[in-house]
Amino acid sequence: MRDGVELCVDLFLPFSAAKEGKRAPVICSMEPYGKDIHASTFGLPNTPIYAEMYKHIKSLGSDSVFELCEPTIWCREYGYTLLRVDVRGIGGSQGKLDPFGLERSEKIQEDAEGQAVEENWSPCLQTLGGHSISADLIAWSSDGSRLASASYETVRIWDPATGQSVSNFPIGFIDSLRFDNDDINLLHTNIGTYDMGSKGPMTLVSDDFISPLKQYGYGLSQGCSWITYNGLKLLWLPSEYRPHSYDTLASL
Repeated sequence: MRDGVELCVDLFLPFSAAKEGKRAPVICSMEPYGKDIHASTFGLPNTPIYAEMYKHIKSLGSDSVFELCEPTIWCREYGYTLLRVDVRGIGGSQGKLDPFGLERSEKIQEDAEGQAVEENWSPCLQTLGGHSISADLIAWSSDGSRLASASYETVRIWDPATGQSVSNFPIGFIDSLRFDNDDINLLHTNIGTYDMGSKGPMTLVSDDFISPLKQYGYGLSQGCSWITYNGLKLLWLPSEYRPHSYDTLASL
């Protein structure tokens, strides 16, 4: 890396690159959980929850690991080259890194930029760093002026032109994320629609600033125990009537 630290990387090549010498697009995945423990045994013996979850994934290959790209899918089916990197201080990589702090996100960003640019396999036009763990959902506003990303109960709003995080909202666990087509201040999720409140250009705030986000229209509370309206509890749901999978419509 730029500061001399060496990172340990596993490289998976698609058939076109390994056998035919063709160029292939690259996915670089970096996670703090390590890449040497198979997904089917991750967390054992302390907790069986992850191993049980991975039992239901049919494409689980011999190189599957927790929360990292699956080579069977990305290399064999989609033709990508896959780099699996031990982040600083994890596995075979040098360095020391706070596993849950902002420093980890900043260093991952720096290392990803360093790999992409210095090894000349990507122009790396912009890197967004700020979530303390992986971002699972992203959404663009209709005018392209905002990008939203969701990670472990938090949604960040970005200025794509500068790569700066302009807002940081606690929402809870969500499975879907999109901006409203007509009003970019409204953010739709599977538990409801949220009003970000700003009608003008968004400006950079302190990275540790967390702004309350108002729920708009009908939605669900965390845990799906209440149907809500504008963030207020409207109808309590007995446990046997609470959904396991769900979505909401802004037009209800």
